[in-house]
Amino acid sequence: MAQSLRDKIRTAVFSAAPDTRVIQFFGQDVEVRQPSLEDLINSEAVEDRRKAAVAMLIKYTYVPGTSERVFEEADGDSLLALPFNADMRRLQQAVNELMGIADIEEQERKNS
Repeated sequence: MAQSLRDKIRTAVFSAAPDTRVIQFFGQDVEVRQPSLEDLINSEAVEDRRKAAVAMLIKYTYVPGTSERVFEEADGDSLLALPFNADMRRLQQAVNELMGIADIEEQERKNS
Protein backbone atom coordinates (compact mmCIF):
# COMPACT_ATOMS: atom_id res chain seq x y z
CA MET A 1 0.00 0.00 0.00
CA ALA A 2 1.37 3.39 -0.96
CA GLN A 3 2.38 5.77 1.77
CA SER A 4 0.12 8.83 1.96
CA LEU A 5 1.52 12.32 1.48
CA ARG A 6 0.77 13.04 5.13
CA ASP A 7 2.78 9.99 6.20
CA LYS A 8 5.69 11.03 3.98
CA ILE A 9 5.69 14.50 5.49
CA ARG A 10 5.54 13.12 9.03
CA THR A 11 8.35 10.66 8.31
CA ALA A 12 10.54 13.46 6.97
CA VAL A 13 9.79 15.77 9.90
CA PHE A 14 10.24 13.24 12.69
CA SER A 15 13.41 11.74 11.24
CA ALA A 16 15.20 15.09 10.88
CA ALA A 17 18.68 15.17 12.41
CA PRO A 18 20.10 18.32 13.99
CA ASP A 19 22.42 20.43 11.87
CA THR A 20 26.00 20.74 13.13
CA ARG A 21 29.06 22.95 12.81
CA VAL A 22 32.65 21.97 13.57
CA ILE A 23 34.57 24.96 14.89
CA GLN A 24 37.93 25.71 16.45
CA PHE A 25 37.47 26.24 20.19
CA PHE A 26 40.60 27.04 22.19
CA GLY A 27 42.73 25.36 19.53
CA GLN A 28 40.63 22.19 19.29
CA ASP A 29 37.88 21.09 16.92
CA VAL A 30 34.49 20.77 18.59
CA GLU A 31 31.12 19.96 17.06
CA VAL A 32 28.26 22.27 17.93
CA ARG A 33 24.81 20.76 17.43
CA GLN A 34 21.52 22.46 16.82
CA PRO A 35 19.28 22.54 19.90
CA SER A 36 15.88 20.92 19.90
CA LEU A 37 12.79 23.11 19.90
CA GLU A 38 12.06 22.05 23.47
CA ASP A 39 15.54 22.99 24.69
CA LEU A 40 15.36 26.35 22.93
CA ILE A 41 12.02 27.16 24.55
CA ASN A 42 13.22 25.96 27.95
CA SER A 43 16.38 28.09 27.73
CA GLU A 44 14.29 31.18 27.06
CA ALA A 45 12.15 30.44 30.12
CA VAL A 46 15.18 30.31 32.44
CA GLU A 47 15.52 33.65 34.20
CA ASP A 48 19.22 33.14 34.96
CA ARG A 49 20.79 33.70 31.53
CA ARG A 50 24.14 32.44 32.81
CA LYS A 51 22.65 29.06 33.64
CA ALA A 52 20.88 28.90 30.29
CA ALA A 53 24.06 29.74 28.34
CA VAL A 54 26.15 27.20 30.25
CA ALA A 55 23.46 24.52 29.88
CA MET A 56 23.40 25.02 26.12
CA LEU A 57 27.20 24.84 25.96
CA ILE A 58 27.25 21.64 28.00
CA LYS A 59 24.41 20.00 26.12
CA TYR A 60 25.35 20.88 22.53
CA THR A 61 29.16 20.78 22.33
CA TYR A 62 30.49 17.38 21.23
CA VAL A 63 33.68 15.62 20.32
CA PRO A 64 33.34 15.76 16.50
CA GLY A 65 31.63 12.76 14.92
CA THR A 66 30.73 11.14 18.24
CA SER A 67 27.95 11.19 20.81
CA GLU A 68 30.42 12.22 23.53
CA ARG A 69 29.84 15.62 25.06
CA VAL A 70 32.91 17.75 25.69
CA PHE A 71 31.60 19.29 28.91
CA GLU A 72 29.66 17.97 31.89
CA GLU A 73 27.44 19.60 34.51
CA ALA A 74 30.35 19.92 36.94
CA ASP A 75 32.11 22.24 34.43
CA GLY A 76 29.52 25.02 34.78
CA ASP A 77 31.48 27.38 37.03
CA SER A 78 34.70 26.81 35.07
CA LEU A 79 32.91 27.61 31.80
CA LEU A 80 31.56 30.84 33.27
CA ALA A 81 35.10 31.86 34.22
CA LEU A 82 36.43 31.54 30.65
CA PRO A 83 37.30 34.75 28.81
CA PHE A 84 34.78 35.87 26.21
CA ASN A 85 37.37 35.91 23.44
CA ALA A 86 37.43 35.04 19.72
CA ASP A 87 36.76 31.38 20.54
CA MET A 88 33.60 32.27 22.45
CA ARG A 89 32.50 34.60 19.66
CA ARG A 90 33.08 31.80 17.12
CA LEU A 91 31.00 29.46 19.28
CA GLN A 92 28.26 32.07 19.63
CA GLN A 93 28.25 32.62 15.85
CA ALA A 94 27.90 28.87 15.24
CA VAL A 95 25.00 28.66 17.69
CA ASN A 96 23.35 31.70 16.06
CA GLU A 97 23.70 30.10 12.62
CA LEU A 98 22.28 26.79 13.84
CA MET A 99 19.31 28.56 15.41
CA GLY A 100 18.73 30.78 12.37
CA ILE A 101 19.48 33.94 14.36
CA ALA A 102 22.26 34.96 11.98
CA ASP A 103 19.78 34.83 9.07
CA ILE A 104 17.27 36.98 10.98
CA GLU A 105 19.95 39.54 11.90
CA GLU A 106 21.16 39.71 8.29
CA GLN A 107 17.60 40.25 7.02
CA GLU A 108 17.05 42.98 9.61
CA ARG A 109 20.24 44.75 8.48
CA LYS A 110 19.10 44.59 4.87
CA ASN A 111 15.70 46.02 5.79
CA SER A 112 17.16 48.92 7.81
